[in-house]
Order: sequence, then C-alpha cells, then structure tokens
Amino acid sequence: MKTVRLGIIGLGGMGMSHATQLLDGKVARCKLTAVSDTDPGRMNNFGDAIARFSESSELIKSGKVDAVVAADPSRGTKSSLEVTDAQGVKSLFQVAVMTVITDAAGKPV
Repeated sequence: MKTVRLGIIGLGGMGMSHATQLLDGKVARCKLTAVSDTDPGRMNNFGDAIARFSESSELIKSGKVDAVVAADPSRGTKSSLEVTDAQGVKSLFQVAVMTVITDAAGKPV
C-alpha cells in the first residue's frame, strides 16, 4: 500500500500531538511531510525533511502532501477547506468548518 504524505495545519496542542504520533511512527502508512503555522517558532523543532509554511494555502498547494489534518483555529478553516477541495487534497478538519449560518447556507438568513 501507498504511504500517505501528510501535512498538519496548526501546531498548537492538538496539531503537535498529531505531529509527535507521526514522527514516532505510530501511524501506519503515513509520513509527516509538511507543517503550517502562523507562529514560525512552532515550526523550529522540525528537521529539514519536513517542509514548513506560514500559510496553510501554501502547504496545500505545494505538492508535498496527499492529505492534511487541520487543527487550526476556526477562523482559517473555511478558506483551508476551499483550497483543499480545489487542489484535490484529502482533509480532516478537527475544528468547526462553518462558524456562522451564512457560511453553511452561502447566503444571509
């Protein structure tokens, strides 16, 4: 089976937990290949083999991932979802994708 190249968006507590599990080899057939966070300091502990991006859209468009886990705050999630969909990148969002009803419906209520 193919190894999935995985990126993590958001390196707070949840994102770092995922990264640790991947780097420790605890997730079969998945390899951490890229990370993204708006705080550059959170990305300092990753070696040169892991690509680093300050913008989640850059990570998604990079061609370095087959899928992403988004553990970023809700305010950036909708735009990340739109980019993953457009790029054909699989995604798992662990936060609210839509935070107001107008996002879900596409029009004011």
